[in-house]
Amino acid sequence: MSAEKHVNDSIKLVSEIFNKFSFRIEAMSPGSKISTTTLANEIAKDYGMTGPQIYPFLKLLTTGYPNIIVKRGAKGGLLKLAENESSSISNSSLEVELEIDENESLPIINT
Repeated sequence: MSAEKHVNDSIKLVSEIFNKFSFRIEAMSPGSKISTTTLANEIAKDYGMTGPQIYPFLKLLTTGYPNIIVKRGAKGGLLKLAENESSSISNSSLEVELEIDENESLPIINT
């Protein structure tokens, strides 16, 4: 397999994971809440992964996602807002900053 094919296959997989998360979030009714751990575990099962392995995908997708709030802590989770509802709680604390050093190798996740 060429490197280009591997990258394209990986992008397709990530897109599929994002779409599953998005479909699940969109299926929530306004005002409902789900634990981010529960959501990650649900989707991870489809890929033979664990929730902690797939959680970074969820964090990337939910940062800035429209009409949701992600709260931390025991009473936290992903809260779906109504279309016209605004929040005084900002998702800005959930910003993700990725820095990739070209000289470092990426971790390998065994599934």
